Amino acid sequence: MSVELIAKGCPICGGDVRGNDDIKFFCKGCNVTFSRRQLAKHVKTHEAVEGSFLASRGSNKVHVPSCPYAKRIGKENKLVFATRDEARTGGFVFCSCMLSLGSKKQFVASAQGGKYHRLSCPFAKKISERLYFDSFKELPKEVEVEPCSCIKTKKS
Repeated sequence: MSVELIAKGCPICGGDVRGNDDIKFFCKGCNVTFSRRQLAKHVKTHEAVEGSFLASRGSNKVHVPSCPYAKRIGKENKLVFATRDEARTGGFVFCSCMLSLGSKKQFVASAQGGKYHRLSCPFAKKISERLYFDSFKELPKEVEVEPCSCIKTKKS
């Protein structure tokens, strides 16, 4: 019987909970047990998509539950995060399945500068530290970018 860790999954104190569907989930901080359904209600209130973000102990990437790579994570290696920030704080990088997740912006650039891309550009998926924006006013002044070939400029 494997035990699953849900980072900051406790609806009372926000602490980590451990357990599984057979024995329920337990929070040491509160000394309370929860069903997965009770935890799912809490997780959905924290900007989660489909309830959570998943990572494997043997990897450095985090995924949405519908990602094909997330579906291959075994229960004994599965780590569950309620928010993207929790996963990033844990040292994980985002899988390309999370490229524009929750973003209403139309362009993306690297935090280190270089080229900027449309969200649909194949090169955008290769950027690890992404900055999303609609206009250049939203970019920090120290980030210098130029358009990728996916950006069609109007000729006057």
